[in-house]
Amino acid sequence: MDKRRPGVGVGCIVIHNDCVLMLQRRGSHGAGTYSVPGGHMEWGDFPEETAEQKTLQETGVRVRVIRQLRWTNDIMPRDDKHYVTVFVEAEYIDGEPEIREPDKCVGVRWVPLGGGARGRELFLPLRHYILQHAAEELPELLALTGTTDLYRDVAVGSRNPVKVESAKQAFHRVWPGQPWRVWGYDVASGVPEQPMNETEAVQGAGNRARAALEANCRAEYGVGMEGGLVYSAGRWMECGWIVVVDRHGNEGIGATATMDLPGRFVEELQSGQDLGAICDRAFGTSGVGQDQGYFGLMTNGAVTRMQAYREATAFALARFAHPRVFARPAAWQPASTR
Repeated sequence: MDKRRPGVGVGCIVIHNDCVLMLQRRGSHGAGTYSVPGGHMEWGDFPEETAEQKTLQETGVRVRVIRQLRWTNDIMPRDDKHYVTVFVEAEYIDGEPEIREPDKCVGVRWVPLGGGARGRELFLPLRHYILQHAAEELPELLALTGTTDLYRDVAVGSRNPVKVESAKQAFHRVWPGQPWRVWGYDVASGVPEQPMNETEAVQGAGNRARAALEANCRAEYGVGMEGGLVYSAGRWMECGWIVVVDRHGNEGIGATATMDLPGRFVEELQSGQDLGAICDRAFGTSGVGQDQGYFGLMTNGAVTRMQAYREATAFALARFAHPRVFARPAAWQPASTR
């Protein structure tokens, strides 16, 4: 069991003359993003005194906390950080914004609420607060960036609704509470329409993931999904492969369970036919590939294609959910791959 514990942070929201006091972070997690003043709460401190002290230390502005707001749960896997952030609202007393801690921030200023932060990436805890609580507590903050800046985008290399939905559910399950938006794009796999081995399937999924990421400039992750055949234990099996990539060159791979294929299906697949079309002819269905898929059809709905691909996508996300344990690749490889 992981014995680490989340840290406790404080965010101080100061609104004055239709502007909010903001800074651009530097030298720590969330570097380059825009946030409100605040910081780590020390042992024995209260959120109010932490907010007032940190705001003065970071910006040179004196404030007085007038009320405590709600908190957010902020998991930052890229930085291996987990914070619970308590937000407070404070009123301006005096002082002009200036950089007091150049090792922690590169800019401090009053940002107009009417869109003054549009196009800038917000620090995750502040983005969470605006998305989850601002409508009830500080609705004026909703105008800070516009709603499109509140979401985290994922691009899927397919418009198949089953694949898009499976990716959406996987991201929400791996990182619950995150404002994910999942988009589907028509992109080429670069491999045969029906991959006949796992090498082709993984290559096709990777090509789709990278092409999808290029298709959406806002997306943090690209997801590719490709069904293919696997020959194992003397049998031909159907398997789905998932590749997830990010903009830092990281790649995660996952796979569904495998399912036995009838011999007649294998023969038709080897002639270049699509598994979905083969199933439709054999069972008198229509568009099964856009619905429950081969998995759902053959299990009488016990395990649908969406469920199988959702789990496989979650497997592929393990590398991003726990980057620390994937930092060093395995030194050992099977003899056949050396």
